[in-house]
Amino acid sequence: PELFKKISLVGSMSGEFKLIKKNKSQTPIRLDATKLEKDRFLIFCKDVTEQKNALAETTKFNEFAVGRELRMVELKTKIKELKKQLQKKKNV
Repeated sequence: PELFKKISLVGSMSGEFKLIKKNKSQTPIRLDATKLEKDRFLIFCKDVTEQKNALAETTKFNEFAVGRELRMVELKTKIKELKKQLQKKKNV
């Protein structure tokens, strides 16, 4: 009811919501709604579970990859420092 009131006021809306099923489970959905006439609406709902999961996996992989790259930079810096120390000892 609140959703229809909002659509009635603004004419249309889009967004992500959680659909609560009878068994109390929740499903993320994408909702696009438009008011056609006084009491008529056109509403499209799409389950976006797969997209959410894919985004989570991509984010996880990206964090891993960036962390790995940062560690590689640290190790390269450490190698340079150790090479300098070794060179100094050879020159002594």
